[in-house]
Amino acid sequence: MSNVKLPENMKNFIYTMKEVGKTFSSSKIKHTWEVTLDGKNHIVELFDSKLSGKMKVTKDGKQIFYDEE
Repeated sequence: MSNVKLPENMKNFIYTMKEVGKTFSSSKIKHTWEVTLDGKNHIVELFDSKLSGKMKVTKDGKQIFYDEE
């Protein structure tokens, strides 16, 4: 991220990735972004199932997107 310039109102940016599949841990990936915008902390999570093709996005624990392929 050394070449990425964050917006002025973004004070914090943390990205993590974790394998979270129940039977095969690598079958579902959870991407998490933790950001501070305008002094407020937010967490955005993307759940991506490689087997079923399902994808879910949450912001601060509330689902904002869901798709089944």
